Amino acid sequence: MTNLDLSIQSLKEYTLRMIEKCEDAVDLSIEYTLKKDIRGLKKLIRQDDDIDILREYIRDRSIELMALKQPLARDLRYIYALSDISTELERIGDYSTNICKESLEIGEDTFIKEMIDIPAMKEICVEMLKNLWDALKNDDAELAFNIAQKDNEIDELLSLNYGADQYVTKPFNIQILLAKIAGLLRRNQNAEKSQEKIKCNEFILNVSKSVIEKENKKIELTKNELKILHYLVLNQGKIVTREEIMNYLWESENFIDDNTLTVNMTRLRGKLEELGIKDSIETKRGQGYILK
Repeated sequence: MTNLDLSIQSLKEYTLRMIEKCEDAVDLSIEYTLKKDIRGLKKLIRQDDDIDILREYIRDRSIELMALKQPLARDLRYIYALSDISTELERIGDYSTNICKESLEIGEDTFIKEMIDIPAMKEICVEMLKNLWDALKNDDAELAFNIAQKDNEIDELLSLNYGADQYVTKPFNIQILLAKIAGLLRRNQNAEKSQEKIKCNEFILNVSKSVIEKENKKIELTKNELKILHYLVLNQGKIVTREEIMNYLWESENFIDDNTLTVNMTRLRGKLEELGIKDSIETKRGQGYILK
């Protein structure tokens, strides 16, 4: 082997060591978070310096090799690749440190939701790092390509954890995308239909029968009155503007103007008063209405 080959092999060994440290950092950051191991979290934060030192060495040594040895073609690409890998590994180390810091902020407090998705994401990340180690150690290009495809699984879990209903990867088939959108719309429509009765403070809004109920008394609503009250109920405790209400009615093909809205609002208040519910819809001057 030439001196250049030996130098590249040394860079590779340092990169493999960096992968091992990142794998431990990812794995332990989640383990300590779940166990609320404060001492372990603080220790892991301090160990991030080891990853940073390896990154600096690989970067400096790569620059030195390119400047002094003037590698060509394959060797040059290999050195560039090792330098890039070390940059991304340092970022992984930083993310693990950030997890530890956030966990220390949480302390002994209870998590606001059950920790399911994050441990699942950790398992995928650790598997990717293990496979990366194997791919680099054995110069396995096919394995490296398969690792890259795993990134979609992480993105999907993250999106779903943030509240997404669907996840579509690029490139996508436009027909499949439209079918997914149509399915979501049908589901939302069915959800709205299934919520036939909505309890709101002193009364119940029966959407399917277009009536308001209190105890044994029922009063029918017109189509516009139902839509207006439904919108107020969905936004209870919030100020909604006249424009928002009219836009909501326009979207449902109930076209009304400003004067008609005023008339409907007056009638709606009157019907609520018939049920013994007074001042439930308050006018906020210059702002809109609020259902208390």
